[in-house]
Amino acid sequence: MGSAYPTPNGTPASGGAQDPAGDAPGAGAWKDAFRVGDDLIDGQHQTFFRMVAEAQESMDRGSVEGVGRHLNFLAAYAVMHFRDEERLMALSHYPGLVEHRRIHQAFVAQVAGLLKTYETDPDAVTAQQILPMIQDWLVFHILGMDKQLQPWIGRMGKP
Repeated sequence: MGSAYPTPNGTPASGGAQDPAGDAPGAGAWKDAFRVGDDLIDGQHQTFFRMVAEAQESMDRGSVEGVGRHLNFLAAYAVMHFRDEERLMALSHYPGLVEHRRIHQAFVAQVAGLLKTYETDPDAVTAQQILPMIQDWLVFHILGMDKQLQPWIGRMGKP
């Protein structure tokens, strides 16, 4: 399977993510409703959704060897994305930066824990377990937290 990846507030309910507006995005589907108004951040969010879609396709074909690759990508890409997103928050003087950073750190720790478990016992972490968690986190985090940044991005560079 070729990869489409570039180089490198709260716990959501599990099971096929639905956004708070009730609009089901489907497995790994990006929607314009997820846009926060910054091309870099929006592009990175789209990459997360592509990763989920690729992992889902791999799982649907019965392939299990991609779990470690997807977890490693997620761990590294999340750190890079969160750094970029937090930098944008600082530049826009977003008042929720400290809380947002705390949530990012918790997600990075959660993924690191999954990766450590996988490296110790690959059979202990399956795509069926992690994909709904990751997709739900993405949808609820983007719509519930990242979208709050949108007005601050819109004010950047304006008197």
